[in-house]
Amino acid sequence: MSTLTTSDDTTVYRIDKIGTIYPQLSLDDEEKVIAIAAGDSDTLYKLTSGGIVSRFRNGKWDIIDINPKTRGIAASGSNAYLINSTGDMFKYNGRSWDWFSGILLGAIAIIADGGSLYSLGKTGTIWKWGGAQQWTGIDFNYDDKMVVAGGGKLYQLRAGGAILIFNRQSHYWDNLDSDPNVIQIAAGNAGFYKLQNDYMIWKYSGEQGWERISSFIADGGSLYSLGKTGTIWKWGGAQQWTGIDFNYDDKMVVAGGGKLYQLRAGGAILIFNRQSHYWDNLDSDPNAIQIAAGNAGFYKLQNDYTIWKYSGEQGWERISSGDSKVAEISVGDYLYVRKEDGEVIKYTENGWESVTKVVYEHHRPKSY
Repeated sequence: MSTLTTSDDTTVYRIDKIGTIYPQLSLDDEEKVIAIAAGDSDTLYKLTSGGIVSRFRNGKWDIIDINPKTRGIAASGSNAYLINSTGDMFKYNGRSWDWFSGILLGAIAIIADGGSLYSLGKTGTIWKWGGAQQWTGIDFNYDDKMVVAGGGKLYQLRAGGAILIFNRQSHYWDNLDSDPNVIQIAAGNAGFYKLQNDYMIWKYSGEQGWERISSFIADGGSLYSLGKTGTIWKWGGAQQWTGIDFNYDDKMVVAGGGKLYQLRAGGAILIFNRQSHYWDNLDSDPNAIQIAAGNAGFYKLQNDYTIWKYSGEQGWERISSGDSKVAEISVGDYLYVRKEDGEVIKYTENGWESVTKVVYEHHRPKSY
């Protein structure tokens, strides 16, 4: 397809191979994100409802394709793929999209893992890409609900709750579990997981079966877990968890900057003292609804949407006025805020900056 742009470089028209012109699309319009795919450690891709594919890298979003027919994306390592409504699949070469797979009629999803590529058909069939324009069917069960790949393995979730793994030696599917409460599965180098309809997450541990994961909090070389009763545990290696708090009104635990914090149901905010192995009180704030920590510091969000930064002996410094409805705060090298309207902003030395607006490179995305 080719692209026509207006002089202000914000409105795009699409022309397909037979000359059909698609309605205009404003690149400044925020659209609903319908899919994301993670590539290398610093690269993320997203697909919006209008067919915009963007790549997040080096701290900014760049549009790399616009096509209303795009229905799915996938990524693995440095590779990114997309599939459109006709079954065509394309691979991103860094500047443009190359058609590579031939047409797989009825394909609705594409799954990538390492050097392997799979597709899920609308009837539930699963196909593997073998190169030379060839797809090989590896499953023809029509109640396949979801297919994921990770760590060199391929999994599927069927409509009735059966979870299977593909056996590369026998070319058959081996049963892992039958769980009618499962609503989603996920896989990666860190393992294979299932999400149940009660929002509990379980990790598959091989012969040991499934291990329930409540909430994991990681910071540097330390790993903590918040139990469903509010207890806090620290991972000590050798399959050993050490309890470091048994107060059952613990509401939230976060770690960042080498420190561990907790927010209790009554509003008490505490920091873990690694020398005494006790919790030191930082604040008592019944209006605090969330805390977050990272390299940029420690913050609390109050129920009036104001955000405060902890400054040590100087106490708390207010850094937002509460004029915007905040849905969530997160901290890394910067403080990030997700508003209820979906906009994401970050706090820098120069003030607040939006990170959801797409930043365009000097070149337009080349189209297929």
